Amino acid sequence: RDSAKEDECDEVVDGDGCWLLPGWIDIQINDLEWLSKTEHCHVTVEDHVSRIEEVLKYQAQRGVTSLCLATVAAPLDKLETYLTALSKSRHNHGEKDVPLSGHSLLHGAVVEGTFMNPGCHGCHNTAYIYPPSRTLLRRLLDTGGVRAINIAPEMGEEEETLAVIKEASTAGVLVAVGHAKPHAQALRAAVTSGCSYVIHLGNGPTGSSLKTACDGGMMEESLRNDDLITTVIVDNHHIHPALIRDWLQRKELSRMIAVSDVAFAMGVPSTPGQDFEVFGRRGSLSADGECLVQADVPKDSSVTRSSDNISRLFGSCANMLGIFTNLLNIFTVPIKGVHYRHHPVWSLNKAIHAAMVMCSSNPAKLLGVHSWCGEVQEGFRANLILVSITRKEKSENQREQPEHKFKNEAPFSVILRRVWC
Repeated sequence: RDSAKEDECDEVVDGDGCWLLPGWIDIQINDLEWLSKTEHCHVTVEDHVSRIEEVLKYQAQRGVTSLCLATVAAPLDKLETYLTALSKSRHNHGEKDVPLSGHSLLHGAVVEGTFMNPGCHGCHNTAYIYPPSRTLLRRLLDTGGVRAINIAPEMGEEEETLAVIKEASTAGVLVAVGHAKPHAQALRAAVTSGCSYVIHLGNGPTGSSLKTACDGGMMEESLRNDDLITTVIVDNHHIHPALIRDWLQRKELSRMIAVSDVAFAMGVPSTPGQDFEVFGRRGSLSADGECLVQADVPKDSSVTRSSDNISRLFGSCANMLGIFTNLLNIFTVPIKGVHYRHHPVWSLNKAIHAAMVMCSSNPAKLLGVHSWCGEVQEGFRANLILVSITRKEKSENQREQPEHKFKNEAPFSVILRRVWC
């Protein structure tokens, strides 16, 4: 503490007992509430810009100092209008990488739904999914709002699809693979052409093959390939916490990014069971209020109460505070792995560092802004958060558990105290 420097400051914040961390960078946030309202009416670019500014302010207040907004499978005219608005919002501040005070920095859009595999559509409407083509890619890139784009390598003509990936990558756009099921060799070819990361591994769904043919499937190659960064939704619903630890051990910390993939950018619906609709697909808040579920899944006699596919998720309800907290609690309890027999308890310091890397440092590296963002360093932009972390008292039931049960009380709670951006 330097009292001489304190005299030069506008404000002195007492951070005793707190942690000063880089602001969270969420590279996949959805605004389904807004998009659902635009489906059946004319919405201008300026209408979108106003809404985007509201989202950036809302997210900044919750510790997200930098973000990308995702798009769903949607009619092309509406998609282009939204992407144009994202581009305009980025440039509204004079310098595209300098946000308004108190607002998150917008990096652009993650075009998630347009070029996915229709067989892996999840909650996206297959009517608005297209084979990858350079013509359509150029239409999207001409809006100026695309920062990343999801392309299923197995869709369309192989030569054309690889050309789309290469053209997007050459244009400076991050190419991702998700909602897809290529075999490993096809994914490897996509990486050679410019694909750099996996969109929410394990969800979408993600293809998998245990066969020797073509070296397996997308799941296997995503974990095996060191040139692929992997993003995961750490809401304790989309991916089992044991797999988070397994994948982290296989991919190593430098290749893992945590995302919220939150469906509602400005807060989830408050009424469980109340349906909403986005471009022809219906969802609702789960009974426990912890996630979104599909409301329009046709009855299937093969799905019973004992089936492994009984859960039909529509989206995440977790914000980055929840994601960061979940990571701390996954790292600081003993866990039985799936592919690894046992994962030990990490110290709180090690857990905080790993969660910080997955929520801030690694996203900054993927986005190419790590020279000034994603760390607490002299000379970096002061996108910072102050959090307090408290260990909860264990109940008698928890003390008896040799392995952590994630429906029980988590060992740590995190409170966001201040945000600077």
